[in-house]
Amino acid sequence: MPIPLIDRPLTAQAHAWALGVLVFSACSVDDRAPGNAAGAGGSSGSSDGGSSGGTLQRGGAAGTASGGSDAAPGGSGGASGSSGSSGSGGVADAGGTARDCGALGSSCCESAPRCDTALACDETSGLCTRCASFRGVGILQGFTSSIAQGLSGDGRVVVGYAEDGAGVTMAFRMAWADGGVATPLGVLPGGVSSQARAASYDGFAIVGDSESTNGTRGFRWAAGSLTDLGTWNASDVASHAADISADGNVVALNSEGDTNLAYRWLSGEKLPLIGMEEARGISADGNTLVGNRVGGSGNEAVIGDAEGVDNLGTLAGDAVAFARALSADGNVAVGVSGSCGCRGFHRRGGVIDIAEGIERALTVNGDGSVIGGVMTAASCSGGRAALFEPGPGTRAVACDLLPAGTIPSGWSLGSVNAISDDGRVIAGEGINPALAAEGWVAVLGPECPAL
Repeated sequence: MPIPLIDRPLTAQAHAWALGVLVFSACSVDDRAPGNAAGAGGSSGSSDGGSSGGTLQRGGAAGTASGGSDAAPGGSGGASGSSGSSGSGGVADAGGTARDCGALGSSCCESAPRCDTALACDETSGLCTRCASFRGVGILQGFTSSIAQGLSGDGRVVVGYAEDGAGVTMAFRMAWADGGVATPLGVLPGGVSSQARAASYDGFAIVGDSESTNGTRGFRWAAGSLTDLGTWNASDVASHAADISADGNVVALNSEGDTNLAYRWLSGEKLPLIGMEEARGISADGNTLVGNRVGGSGNEAVIGDAEGVDNLGTLAGDAVAFARALSADGNVAVGVSGSCGCRGFHRRGGVIDIAEGIERALTVNGDGSVIGGVMTAASCSGGRAALFEPGPGTRAVACDLLPAGTIPSGWSLGSVNAISDDGRVIAGEGINPALAAEGWVAVLGPECPAL
């Protein structure tokens, strides 16, 4: 049954976040949402103040220009999405007087407290930003593990799946607006397992796969219900939804049959990308896809739009490459080069380059300035989850990007699977202190000031 679109007008923005059951931050204050999306789910792309690409001190490490999400389509306008009530409008202090400083995304006050509760002053930009924090996404009741696979562009919704000991999986969505609880998305009729992979900019729409009476099918979830997206041909055996546009209306879909085909799905209309067999990522406006195909030497990473598909190439000495993600602006593709002794790559403007120190590049932020994945060798006991930026290079999340004490003892972070548009919210998979696999989400920011 076709989805009753259009849920919202086509716009140009990017993907979402959520929270876990437990919140750990570098200060003992309640860690609130990264900010409400503008309008009906944030699709307007306007914001009341933001970091404007200011340099961010991450846990005392060298400052890095994350580009600021206002450079990405739709712009979140602040650290992890600015609050609709924050910014130049100010907030009221204890005496009821409106302040023009100290709120999320606004200038730091000249005297203490320089920023409101759960915020800290970014000394480089002079703006108040969210403090560093970390949380596990939790594990659904009846399941034994979980993985965080995607984030909305504004950093407020995280999606993924839980798994039990028999291999049955359940897609979930986790958002601050839902009270911080991971919510099962269910399965298509006749199905048992499902997985969620990606979300629209505001988390309103989610895509993934589900078993069904007809086999595995890509789905689109919105307003509490799953819709079967079908296959390219009626005879195809399966389909998989890989990614979704910022406004939630265009889905990157893969169909499996006598031949495999990647295509765009828009309100039931199917638009093929001839020359791409598997899509992995889509731009915010839904026009550009990145993915893979089998070539003469093996797997080829490719990028394409309605005009055609081009080979991304490989790093020197490699015969194969695998695309994994595309920036919201459609300009930067990331992935893995080589089949053994893999190296992460990023490609911008037709030039492919190594993400030095990254073994697998799995995700990228809105403007392509921050790449997430798995580092070649762990630099500390906190795991191999890492970010790469052209200036600072590769840094481990656990020991380089978050202040000491932010991550509770016993966690090991395996990979960064998703990044918000502004590069300040990340999510991935790891091992929790109880030695169970669990998804996690973190906010990269300065340490909270002492109370």
